[in-house]
Amino acid sequence: MGLCLLMVFLLGLGGLGTLGFVLKKKMTLSSHCVHSVLMLQKDLRRPLTRLLALNKQASSLRLREKKARFQLKAALATGVPPVIAAAKARLLLITAKQLVLRAKQESLLMEARLRREQFHHLVLKNSAKAERHTGFPGESSGLAVQARPPTSLSPDYEPTADFRERQGQTYFITQKFSLPALGFEAFFPWEDPLRIKESCSATLQRKGDRQWMPVLKTVKVSWRFLYGSL
Repeated sequence: MGLCLLMVFLLGLGGLGTLGFVLKKKMTLSSHCVHSVLMLQKDLRRPLTRLLALNKQASSLRLREKKARFQLKAALATGVPPVIAAAKARLLLITAKQLVLRAKQESLLMEARLRREQFHHLVLKNSAKAERHTGFPGESSGLAVQARPPTSLSPDYEPTADFRERQGQTYFITQKFSLPALGFEAFFPWEDPLRIKESCSATLQRKGDRQWMPVLKTVKVSWRFLYGSL
């Protein structure tokens, strides 16, 4: 009887130790997951804010371009070479300014895409024992914005209608571990590694007219992602 009680006690101790290890692992993974997605959105806040701030200049240049094209049309109707040359020069100058602005816009969009790519690269290389999946197909590869009008040299950029979802970054992480490493192999002689799964997602939320703040959002996953998780 005493031997049986001792075995039960040791099994219980091993089970508690395993449970404690699993819970600690889950807390660590959860903290890492949340920190990663929030920091990414914090970094994406800068190019988004700067891109939207350029809209005032973009709108002004579009109006000036429209006026310059009207003036060029009127100048062509006069048939006077100096007047035509002056009108063409004005339009060329405005077009050049539009191209400079467009370069700034494209640079900010590229900055956001590179930041997302760096995020994917870092989380995938972190650990040889970790299996990681980042993102859903509907999430943006950079910033969830759209150009209006799309064919203009200097369009305005506006958040998409589904900005909260498309701007989001979802992060799934699965950590593999083996019970023998815990020192309880006598009680849990499984050979296959167990997996701890965590997931989190963050996006940007407007705060005031020009400010954005990173916030966590609910991860919508299918049972396939959750099956077999601890």
